[in-house]
Amino acid sequence: GDKDGKGRTAEEALEAVLGRLRKIKSSKKTLHLIGNHELYNFTREALEERLGCPAFSVHRPVPGWAFISLDPYDLSTIQPAPPHTAEEAFKYLEERNPNDVRNSANWVEGLEGKDKRFVPYNGGVGQQ
Repeated sequence: GDKDGKGRTAEEALEAVLGRLRKIKSSKKTLHLIGNHELYNFTREALEERLGCPAFSVHRPVPGWAFISLDPYDLSTIQPAPPHTAEEAFKYLEERNPNDVRNSANWVEGLEGKDKRFVPYNGGVGQQ
């Protein structure tokens, strides 16, 4: 798989991080979030299993507080959930980006300001 800049595969790098986290003695719950870099290297299912973090979750550490985790890649060309939404994501991008978002290497050509966000490596929260 891909290397992390230190000669390790993504799997080896993840295990190194998880190994260090296991050494931390804490009674507090560790929360993990999944983003584009994780989805480049692992499937959603593998991450949820290894990290114990569903794509959508609510954590209430103390009364009156809630941390809500939304899946920013629910609507995405990168391992979308569910998979059939990749085509929906491409259509969404094609309506907002005149470049070939399915193949082009320069997706931001001619785009300015906030329009540069409409590229295949970004994601969006779906209708759920």
